[in-house]
Amino acid sequence: MSKISEIVKVRDGYANFVQLRSAFHEEAENSGRMAMYRPTKAHRTALERISRGLFTPNDRKFHLLSGSYGTGKSHLCLMLANLLSHSSTAHCLKGFYDNYDRLEHARANELKHIRQDGQYLVVVCDYGSGQKFEDAVLSAIMEVCVERGIATDRITEFDEAERRLAEWEASSKEKKGVRDVYADFIQALALVSPGTPIVGLRAGLKKFDQPMMDKFLAAYSEAQGDPFQAKAGNLVSIVKQLVKSKEFTDKFKGLAIFFDEFGTAILQHGKFD
Repeated sequence: MSKISEIVKVRDGYANFVQLRSAFHEEAENSGRMAMYRPTKAHRTALERISRGLFTPNDRKFHLLSGSYGTGKSHLCLMLANLLSHSSTAHCLKGFYDNYDRLEHARANELKHIRQDGQYLVVVCDYGSGQKFEDAVLSAIMEVCVERGIATDRITEFDEAERRLAEWEASSKEKKGVRDVYADFIQALALVSPGTPIVGLRAGLKKFDQPMMDKFLAAYSEAQGDPFQAKAGNLVSIVKQLVKSKEFTDKFKGLAIFFDEFGTAILQHGKFD
């Protein structure tokens, strides 16, 4: 008598649910799912719609996937993450494109053409980290940049330093709060670096001048009593600076950020304002 395992062949491409973050970084699991993936019509429609943003400058760059449990949202995101992180000529994507070609030949060729060269820096956020949205996104970006050898400390520190000074200056002019933090910082700057005007310091920060950053850090510590740290409240500006940097553009065509289980994070954890 034949065994069930000899009659029924289970393909691991759809064997269980997808934990996007771990599946993307686990080479064996990732390759298996890519090779066995046969996109449904709804998945193909979503892939093609999202792909428009790769060659249409003014097209939508943010997409929210919604659907019932088990409809393959995370699976679709895994496929898209792979498509963006590799060119269409990559061997690891051969099975995916072959399956797509059997379903829709013309669409498969169009997708191959769109992704024929270059790669995107793919960031998969950790929805279970307990962080707020901006913090989770920034942490994930920084983590991947370190893995791929992209220095981010200059971008985040300089940008955040100027943003903090601009906020303090605005509050000082409007006389908000019980303490004039901007005036305190200027006094601290005069103490740690006599002769350095606040205007010159801020001009240097905008030009990524490291000696000026050193003076800012010293004055900040003197005025606040603790070391300076960049915060995610400036997320959009930080990301813009990152993707415009030569170090980034020399390696990548763009940045793709995935946040799986977004609804769960909102409804169960209440992490987002």
